[in-house]
Order: sequence, then C-alpha cells, then structure tokens
Amino acid sequence: MSFLGSFDQNWTLSDLKDLVSSEREESVNFELKRDLPLADGATGWRKKRSLHASERDGLAKEIVAFANTYGGTIIVGIEETKDAPKRSAALGQPLPEIYELVDRLRSSFAAYIDPPIRFLDVLAIPLDEASDEGFVVINVPPSITKPHGVGRPPLVYIRRDDKSEPATMRDMHNLYWETRTDRERIAVEIERKKQILDDLVPQGDINFQFIAIASQPLVLPQLVRSIREQRVFRNPGNYSVRNIADAAEFPTNVQRWKPTAFGVEFNEGRSDSTELANVWEIDETGIVSVTSSRLLSKHQHSDSKTFYPGWYTKTAGTILALADIISRWSGYGGSWVFSARFDGANDLLPLSDERFRSHGKIDLGRGISIRSLVVGDGLPDDDLSEVADRIWAAFGVVRPAEDESIKYGIAQTLQFDAAG
Repeated sequence: MSFLGSFDQNWTLSDLKDLVSSEREESVNFELKRDLPLADGATGWRKKRSLHASERDGLAKEIVAFANTYGGTIIVGIEETKDAPKRSAALGQPLPEIYELVDRLRSSFAAYIDPPIRFLDVLAIPLDEASDEGFVVINVPPSITKPHGVGRPPLVYIRRDDKSEPATMRDMHNLYWETRTDRERIAVEIERKKQILDDLVPQGDINFQFIAIASQPLVLPQLVRSIREQRVFRNPGNYSVRNIADAAEFPTNVQRWKPTAFGVEFNEGRSDSTELANVWEIDETGIVSVTSSRLLSKHQHSDSKTFYPGWYTKTAGTILALADIISRWSGYGGSWVFSARFDGANDLLPLSDERFRSHGKIDLGRGISIRSLVVGDGLPDDDLSEVADRIWAAFGVVRPAEDESIKYGIAQTLQFDAAG
C-alpha cells in the first residue's frame, strides 16, 4: 500500500508496521490514537467490553472534523511520539474482541453523527487470521453533505493542521457555502456536457452520455502528461474482452488521447460501424465522461430495432472504473457523482437478455435522464447495483438477477490501470 493517499481501503497489519517504521506524522488528514479515547477514571472497552461514551465521542469528534474538511484516516492502536506534530512510534497494545468492537463503533457512529456520513469505513485489523485482538482503522471520506456534528444538539468540528477543533461561525458559513457550490458545480458540469450530446453528429438510434464527477473539485495539473506517459493508464498486453458487447468500447491505445484545454480527449467517429461516434473525456478537475451514438439492428421477428441494456451498464462500469483509477492515482478519497442521459428513436425494443427475449417498446424521442447517484470510493457493490438498476429501469426493464455487466466493464477497464 502507498502512504501518498490516506484513503486506502486495504489496510493490513503489515501496513501498520510499515507506517511505524516510516514514522508517519499526523496531519490534516491523518490521526493516530494510542488507545480508545477514554475519559479519566472511566471504564471502557478493555475492561467491560462495553463502549464508554467518551470512547465513542472522542472518535466521533475526529471523524466529523475529517468529513467536514478533506477526509482522512484514523488509526487506533499506534503509540505516538511526544513532539509536534506527533509521529508513529510503535504498535500499541492490541484491542480485545476487535470484530465486536468494530460493529459497536459502526452502530454508535451511525446513531450519534448527524447527518450520518455516507461511505464511512470502520475496519478491524487482527493480529493474525485466528486472533480476535487487533487494531482499528477508520477511513473518512470528504463529505458532500457537510456540515456534520456530534451529539444532541450536534457540535461541529473541523480539521486544522493535525488538530480537530470546534468550528467557528465563520467556519460554519464556509462549510455551507462549500456544500452549495459543490452541488452547483456538479449541476453546471452535467448541463455543460449535455451540450456535447446535443451537438453529436451523426445522431444514431440511441445517443447516450455517462458522466462521473468528483464530489469535490480536483486539481490534476500533471494529468495530461501522466496519461500520455502511461503512468495513469497503460496499454494492456493481453486485452481480454467479455462476450457481452460494450455500448462504447474504451480505446485500447491510450497514447492516442489528445490534450485539450482542460484535460484529454479521445474522439472517434465511424461511418462503417454500429458505433457512429464515441467521445471520451477526462477533465483535470475530476470529470470522466463518454458521449456516444449508436445504430441498432432490427429484431429478427419485427420491424423494431433492438438493444440490450447490459451493453450500457457495461460501459457505465468503464466510466466508474476510470474514475476509480483517477482516484487512486491522485490520492483522492472521496465519492463520485454518476449521471446518465439517453435520447434517440421512438420505436425501440429493449431485450431482457441477448437471446432476443423482448419487453415492450420504448420511446427515447423525448430523452431520459437518470437522477445523479453518489458512488463511494472503491466502488461498493451496493452502489454499482443501484447504478445498473437505474439504467435498466430507464429502459422500462427490471435488471435480471444474473446480470453483472457493470462489473464486467469494471474488470475489463482495470486492465488499463498502470498501477494494477
């Protein structure tokens, strides 16, 4: 694991030992705890196997401070130095019944932090596979629903350097303003991308656009050069393709991406293929999109043109995988907002599978938009299922239980991950 980003979901005991040997400093997005923060004279988890309020409150305060600022990681069970900022010095005394403790912490945070922090990740790091003792790692994403508070009434904290401090009234104003401007920025970017879809020539039977936008704006000045030098994406040696088709296949030669004023673009137009046009874009502020137009074939038993919704969920998986690669390359640990839009012909026949079992016809003449969905860092299965369900539902079809096309798209695209 790399310590360049503080949001890695895959901590191990070996990582904690490496962290100690590197003498990692506390910072605006990294906090060390020797033990659960227990009040003087109180009895808590170690002796009673019951969380004391001070243990819950002390961690919850750090969590909301991270969520209200830049996100970050809290590790419980690391001895610290006495200098400032504090540094990791040694592994501390392992916590007992670590898995039960993590369950209690998750429940406590969900009930005590207001509003709850989506994608908050509380992990148990055991001493070994057979042990019930270990350490706790808490990954906190930067939040798009801030400010968050602790208790009733909620007390709000923010992160300043390596300390979590009460928010001032000015801080509160800033938090509300940042949340509002982030939402407005996302809405503006989605509307700006829509113009690309509207201007797409030629128009096909189905025209569509998928967008993933970082919940907080990123600054990636080296993105273009890094992509061209294959430090973000690489050209895979043995590129394996699943049987299911893509609505728009990701370009296999990443060196053909061209610089633009705000990032990179791959613009492919075809007149001799079902894919009339594909425009892939990656913006330096954290926006990944594909805009595409596709011709369809007629159903073997009718005059209607047919398509399989799995094609589109697979391409949605590609977009989300690209966003995930950008996250890990840049060290961003927040969520992404996924948006989709379709338009096209008015007499189309969606298939429930690729064996020509069909449902009722749909009309894309007026266009269909999928309400924006927030997808967590690391692409949780529940979020992927929701994205796939929404795409199928947009075509008036319930997603079959066996459909995993969105995961196929992710797996296929991760072959381009330069760090993979």
